[in-house]
Amino acid sequence: MSVENNAGRSAPPAAEAIARLQTRLGYQFADRSLLMRACTHRSRGRGGNERLEFLGDSLLGLTIAAALFARFPHSSEGELSRMRARLVCNQTLAQLARDLGLPGCLVVGDSARQANGREIDSILAGALEAIVGALYLDGDFVTTQQTLLRIFAARLREISPQLCVDAKTRLQEYLQKRARPLPLYEIIERAGKPNAPVFTVACHSDALAAIAVGSGGSRRAAEQCAAERALAMLSADTQV
Repeated sequence: MSVENNAGRSAPPAAEAIARLQTRLGYQFADRSLLMRACTHRSRGRGGNERLEFLGDSLLGLTIAAALFARFPHSSEGELSRMRARLVCNQTLAQLARDLGLPGCLVVGDSARQANGREIDSILAGALEAIVGALYLDGDFVTTQQTLLRIFAARLREISPQLCVDAKTRLQEYLQKRARPLPLYEIIERAGKPNAPVFTVACHSDALAAIAVGSGGSRRAAEQCAAERALAMLSADTQV
């Protein structure tokens, strides 16, 4: 696990943490400096991982797109795009980074350290993308693809076009199939601080026995939550 130096910045991670990371990746770097650079956040100053992140983002997107294209030969462009977006979003990448033990390998500066930056999704996701870039530079494209497919194996097995359709769209499709009017969404409350609002939204539909209510940190999130509640009310035991 990384430690703090006298200046308050995180020092390079211990060799054991880097070794565990490489074991979990299933890849041993010939040039370990590439891996160390990938684990260094820009808050540390010069030598951060932004350029590697740029490269890794493209490699990741291509690899996941090709895997989805092969696995779902009958899916539309929109379905493939939604599945790819779900797999390469910050939340998914951050969880994969945690599974790999990446938080213990990150090198961050004062500002990120004080904000508990090693647990921030965007920082973890960026570091994982940077590691993908480092893999490519240290090895080759085929090795990078194989490593990524191994890391994403479980999520690729679980993903489906249906899983990636948002609740509002599913509710709309459900009602349209039954020739019912589209739902109406109404903000019924806005609470919380200006920088951390909480919206409460009501979903109205003549197909519902009662009003479906949902809350979230944005209007969109609250509407999605209300739509999920409406779907649960409409069909508790079947997928719609």
